[in-house]
Amino acid sequence: MSEYRTPAEIWIKRLPQNEGKKAPSFCTTKIEIFPAHYWAEHWEPGSKLFSPKLPLQSEARKYYWENQFRVRVNGKWMGTRAKYVTYTKAQVLERYFG
Repeated sequence: MSEYRTPAEIWIKRLPQNEGKKAPSFCTTKIEIFPAHYWAEHWEPGSKLFSPKLPLQSEARKYYWENQFRVRVNGKWMGTRAKYVTYTKAQVLERYFG
């Protein structure tokens, strides 16, 4: 099934190349960042589909939708705690580039 949502950002992490040769495809990691608000239609109060849980106050929930992202690494969604696991950009940067 093809993803119909477009990522907000795509980051590529490459391992160091040897002697000027092109690195094989397994030496690159493609990290796609999707805004969490793409999945807002699946949320309802008390939903266990999202991790971390969404706040019930509308202002806090709006902040969550704007600052949390779903992450797909090499075509696979990151996270196993819930169906929709979201992260901040800082968490993603720390994990893959820190």
